[in-house]
Amino acid sequence: MIGQIIDRERGAFLGELYKMVGICVMDTGYIGAAVWCNFTDKVFGRSTVPDCWLLGGMRAFRAVKVGFERYRFANLFGH
Repeated sequence: MIGQIIDRERGAFLGELYKMVGICVMDTGYIGAAVWCNFTDKVFGRSTVPDCWLLGGMRAFRAVKVGFERYRFANLFGH
């Protein structure tokens, strides 16, 4: 995805669409947190930085992070 964003910044044809919104879920211990970012204005030159928001601490975010981590490691190492 980062390569697609760089191509777009340089004015290169991408050939496929990508989502310009993303979320990063973090395990902060007992609870979790998430950062939501929209890169649309950054990619199209309307802003110098993406629009990002910290989504408060919730146990649900920690559960999502732990589940993703288990899934990712299981598939990464073929277990």
